[in-house]
Amino acid sequence: MKVNFGLTNFEIISSNPLINSQLQKYHTDFDDGFVINIKYVASLEKSTLEAKIKSKFYSIYQIDETSFIQEVYDENKTLIGNVIYSSNGASIQILEKYASFKSEYIFLEYVCFYFILKNHKGIVIHSSCFVFNDYAYCLVASSGTGKSTHASLWEKYNNSLLINDDKNIVLLDEGILKVFPNPFSGKSLKDNNLVKELKGIIILKRNLVSQARKIKKIEGFKLLTPHILNTSFMLERASYNLITDSILEKVNFFLLECNVSKEAYLALRTTLEENL
Repeated sequence: MKVNFGLTNFEIISSNPLINSQLQKYHTDFDDGFVINIKYVASLEKSTLEAKIKSKFYSIYQIDETSFIQEVYDENKTLIGNVIYSSNGASIQILEKYASFKSEYIFLEYVCFYFILKNHKGIVIHSSCFVFNDYAYCLVASSGTGKSTHASLWEKYNNSLLINDDKNIVLLDEGILKVFPNPFSGKSLKDNNLVKELKGIIILKRNLVSQARKIKKIEGFKLLTPHILNTSFMLERASYNLITDSILEKVNFFLLECNVSKEAYLALRTTLEENL
């Protein structure tokens, strides 16, 4: 299927109907793009090269200047598949015993974010992003705090659309920081194909009493940093610095201490309206 998201064209070849269904809203026609082919294999051998990058869930091995291998592991460090990258696309190989929508979804996320961040200046923020007054606002919190639940309050009481309920791509486009949609929206699979300028980042914390306030940018950025995903292992430091400097310059930061209630929605809405 030919799709476009994050200012990037992809041709994604998958036989999984759930994957194709999740990609459908991004379907488009184009003449060129990165080709990503997903296939299942009976066996795989681990690379004998020296790893260039190691993390808990993957290792990177350089083949030459334009190609490399990414081995992907589960939580027990068991190899579940790999990706062979080239300058014009990638081949995903998943072991047959791990065949599932979840496996394809995880591999595609790695690959698509890699090509987007390699070719555009941006970052990915682990957040739930809703639209208010035609601007994008990212809700940021530790897992389990309730960012998706709070975002659902904006859907319920304000009819707000979500750009993405889990991972939001922020790109610098013609000097403007914008949130771009993508199909990798976590367990909820809630995302919409729309692009909006990033106006604010909201740090969410639990509290019995709902209250919201604007905070200093440097304070907000420190709280944001753990939620910026290292999704591109080839991301240049200069590009990262450009984006983060732009966020500090252009974006407001807010602290929302709340429980899950209409009062929490109203407290945040009042504060956002005061800072439009």
